[in-house]
Amino acid sequence: MPEPQESTRLKDGLLSMAELPTAPADPLPAIQGRIVRRRRVRFVGTTVVLAACATLAFAIVPALNGTSTIEPAGPVTANAPVVPDDQAEPFSDRKYTKLPEANAYRPGYYVASGKEADKDWNALSTLTAERGCLVIEPQTLNDSFVCFDDWTDPAKRADWFTTGLRLGAKPDFEPLDKTLVLGAVSIEARSVRIETANGQLYTADAVATPNSDQLRFFAFVVPQRDAKVTAVTPLDENGEVADPPVDMPPPLECGKDVTCAEHRATPTPAK
Repeated sequence: MPEPQESTRLKDGLLSMAELPTAPADPLPAIQGRIVRRRRVRFVGTTVVLAACATLAFAIVPALNGTSTIEPAGPVTANAPVVPDDQAEPFSDRKYTKLPEANAYRPGYYVASGKEADKDWNALSTLTAERGCLVIEPQTLNDSFVCFDDWTDPAKRADWFTTGLRLGAKPDFEPLDKTLVLGAVSIEARSVRIETANGQLYTADAVATPNSDQLRFFAFVVPQRDAKVTAVTPLDENGEVADPPVDMPPPLECGKDVTCAEHRATPTPAK
């Protein structure tokens, strides 16, 4: 049996150990909360500069494949104000003003531009009943007018449509060895990675316009005839896969002014 003094020392030691501060709570939930919030706001300083440089690099790729896109405004400097997702680069508020077509698109904003077979083309964002749509002008190389309105699958991250380019007017036209890819992704995306069945990868800007605060749009010319696009992956400002759009309205109803082919809503523009 320990002596009284040793017993006292042992008791005091045990009491002091009982008074030690408890371990801090698990920090993981707080960290995860900060990560989620950061996905909704713009960084400033070094992170923004790196993201802007990445956007500039993405913009070069379409130009090398015969398609030029709206130029980003450039890197954001430190202490710059927070920019909402629907106005963050790449962003275009340049209106299409050629009449009478401009009246039909209410309004149309440039998303991408290019030249194929010495013919200029422009992809414009427009709205139909609050749904995001893309239209090609002039419609000599392609007469697409497509709405990306069916987001009933909550896991759907991208919607796209492919069509060939041509010279001349229907029915007497010459197909080109090019495929136009039009599509939409969530407002959090900054670029898209396009993959074709033969394993080729292409990158295009995901451009925001004043027509939508929920969607960004892209247009890209693949240098293949009848190219089959197998995947479109939206990437956010950090190069991570972007979330699907949220709180989207129901799909357009097929009817007099809307043609639904292959589950694609194609409204008839008013001229």
